Amino acid sequence: MPVSNPDHLPLLIHLTAALQPRRVLDVGVGMGSLGLLARQSLDICYGRIQPAAWETTIDGVEVFEGYRNTVWGYAYSQVHMGDVRTVLPALGRYDLVFCCDVLEHFEHAESRRLISALLAQCDVLIATTPNHHIPQDAWGGNEAERHLSVVTAGDFPDLALHERGAGTDLFVAAHNAVQRATIGRIAAVSPRTVPPRPPALWRRAGRKLRRLLR
Repeated sequence: MPVSNPDHLPLLIHLTAALQPRRVLDVGVGMGSLGLLARQSLDICYGRIQPAAWETTIDGVEVFEGYRNTVWGYAYSQVHMGDVRTVLPALGRYDLVFCCDVLEHFEHAESRRLISALLAQCDVLIATTPNHHIPQDAWGGNEAERHLSVVTAGDFPDLALHERGAGTDLFVAAHNAVQRATIGRIAAVSPRTVPPRPPALWRRAGRKLRRLLR
C-alpha cells in the first residue's frame, strides 16, 4: 500500500535526524509521508521553513503514477517515476536511502539484488518489510502492490541494526564499520517503539476501540 507500517517510525526518524544526511532517497514514495517527515527533521526543524532555504536533497522513486499528490511537490526535491531497478543507476550516490515496505513486492532473489544495488549507491540503507508472509494482491489499481517474498536479516550485507516489530521488521545496513558502530550508539538512545505484541492482541485492542467509538 502507499503507506508504511508506523511501528518503526520513531527509530527511523531518530536515526535520520542524528545522521544528518545531505542527500536522501526514498524508494517507494507512496503518499510521501517519509519524505515529509525527513524534510521536517532535516530542514524545517532548523528554521528553514520555505523551500528556497532548504539544504537537504530528498529525492524519491515511485512506480505508480496513481499515488501522485501535493505532498510530492512540496516535500521532495524530485520524484523519479519508474521501476527502481531501472531508475537507480542514473541517480548517483546518496547519504541515506529509505526502502520501506518495498522489498516484499519482488521475488526473493530480486529483493536481494535490489538491497545490494541500493547499498552500492548509499552510505546507509534503512529498510522495513513484513516479517512474515501477508497475502496481498494488486491494490488500488497498482499491480506492483502484490506481496511476493519475505526478507530476513540474512539478506542484508553489512547489517548494523535489526529491530523486530509486531508485523514488520526494520533493518539498517552500512558498508563502513565506523558507521555501523555509530548507528548502534544512536539506536541505543533512541525513543523505542512499543514492544512487539502478538497480532491477536492488536485485534482485540482494535475491537475494544471500535466499541468505544460507536
